Amino acid sequence: MLIVIVAVLYSLCAGAVFAGFGMLLWFHLAEGFSAPPLLLVMAVLLVLFYLCLFVLLIWSWRRYLLVTTAGLEVVEGFRTVRARWADVARIEAAQSGLHLGSAVVVLRDGRRITSTVTGARFAMVNGTRVREHWPRILPDGSRVYAGPAVDVLINAHRRSLGL
Repeated sequence: MLIVIVAVLYSLCAGAVFAGFGMLLWFHLAEGFSAPPLLLVMAVLLVLFYLCLFVLLIWSWRRYLLVTTAGLEVVEGFRTVRARWADVARIEAAQSGLHLGSAVVVLRDGRRITSTVTGARFAMVNGTRVREHWPRILPDGSRVYAGPAVDVLINAHRRSLGL
């Protein structure tokens, strides 16, 4: 939802910048009238606001998962969550919803942190095949969705516990 709001604000600001420059050009061309300083200041402020929104839009696309020997860091746009391995209760895969098969870090206090970058939507970005994200059929016939990154995280968690 945040990305939609930022994109709409970005579009509105871009339109305002172009309208401001159009108004300045119109004032300049109409009867040799020079643009008043207030309009120039407004145009500069609109350009700066437009650039800030562009930076916010790019910043909101930040997504990564960093795994170290001390713990892990999940970044999803503007939210950054750091967890030590001692605080992690278990690692599982999301079995429903929009990010099916993505890694879910369950902390000891009950919080669940989903790392969307580990899901099938980011398979090519992560250098894995989409086929590796297909459901696994268990011996009882049920399906389990888990990408290769979930297995890597589970193994890292086991190593941190000394298993």
